[in-house]
Amino acid sequence: MKLFNNKIIFYTTAFFSLVFALPNVTYSQAPIPNQPKLIITIVVEQMRYDYLTRFSPHFSKGGFKKLMYQGTQCTDAQTNFAYSQSSNGIASISTGTTPSNHGIIGNTRYNRQTQSKINQVTDNSFYCVGCSQPKSYQVSGKELIASTYSDELYMQTGGQSKTFSIGLEPQSAIFMAGHKSTGVFWLDENTGNWVTSNYYSNQLPTWLSSFNQKRFADLYVNRIWNTLLPINYYDESVDDTCSFEIGINNQTVFPYDIMKLRDKYKPYKILKTVPFGNTFTKDIAIELIENEKLGKDDYTDYLTISFGATQEIGDKFGSVSKELEDTYVRLD
Repeated sequence: MKLFNNKIIFYTTAFFSLVFALPNVTYSQAPIPNQPKLIITIVVEQMRYDYLTRFSPHFSKGGFKKLMYQGTQCTDAQTNFAYSQSSNGIASISTGTTPSNHGIIGNTRYNRQTQSKINQVTDNSFYCVGCSQPKSYQVSGKELIASTYSDELYMQTGGQSKTFSIGLEPQSAIFMAGHKSTGVFWLDENTGNWVTSNYYSNQLPTWLSSFNQKRFADLYVNRIWNTLLPINYYDESVDDTCSFEIGINNQTVFPYDIMKLRDKYKPYKILKTVPFGNTFTKDIAIELIENEKLGKDDYTDYLTISFGATQEIGDKFGSVSKELEDTYVRLD
């Protein structure tokens, strides 16, 4: 991988990825001009390239348009593997190689011992840290057989670089991080807390425990999802009553009362299906940057953020829905 100073580079496969490089820090072991202080990779899951142009009339100057006009666009990026899902797509971004080399072929794999499909991150030798039920997320990054950019940076500096990864789903956070990381966090569908696996750490940082206690998740599920702009402004999508949509609990038209629509057994799972899940992801990212003081010392720090609600909304409403258009206007 290469770093491009003062540039924002983004590309798309089944995902949309942004890389920020902040320059002008001197490496303590060897002076390297223009070494970044902090690198941030943002993945917007299931974002198609045409969304940039389709929805651009509603984008602000400081959002996607700033990245397009002041960064570098790769308008003809392609992948040389046919089947892309969240796990193998993210693993390909983080490792810079293909499923045949990094080992993640999709969201699931076939377990010959149990003769069943299991999630690619499932690993019963580990337990969840921060969960009310430690066995609710038994996951690790062991199935990833290639190193990620985060791994290489961590090893290059002997663990001095702080590396973090955030995602609504464990596979999103784990496959962006890899095997070695200062912290890898995802949303617990049962409690609304941000949690991790003891594959990475045996306890949550103090700042994260405090953040969880503030119960922002409750604020987001106690909302009504209506369009940010008047619905008639969304002219790049079909009518809101279109019959092909799956919706949330069979509801396919605005407004959505999140509290009434959520699953009583996994009450915070719905945050992965509404734009406020992306907002919640942004909240913890800011909290992390401030509390971990990323980019404040002589070593390059690295943070990956995966916005996953876009994928769930795309799956449930489709690429030409009012709901999807509103999601990207809010994300901008």
